[in-house]
Amino acid sequence: ENIKNAVFGNVGSMAVFRVGTEDANFLEPKFKPIFNAQDITKLDNYNAYMSMLINGQPTKPFNIKTIAPERGDREIIDDLKQLSYMKYGRDREEVEKEIMARYTSMQ
Repeated sequence: ENIKNAVFGNVGSMAVFRVGTEDANFLEPKFKPIFNAQDITKLDNYNAYMSMLINGQPTKPFNIKTIAPERGDREIIDDLKQLSYMKYGRDREEVEKEIMARYTSMQ
């Protein structure tokens, strides 16, 4: 909580996309009276609320619509997934055995 307050205490401009209830309640004072916590939790995809400092002065919060990311090349995406599986993936049974070994050693 202290870290969050320290970080947000030094923020001048902010773009907020949809967040959960707890974060929305924390952010609400920065966007009132234009937007409330419920508005922040119900933002559509690719939409955000902005709060900005211009020449050291806060502007009224406003909403923006961003563009959806490009789809990308499906073949490259699949190749990258496969590379990731090969580099970082492990046999499921091996992982489950490790989990059980740790769990039983804690009892």
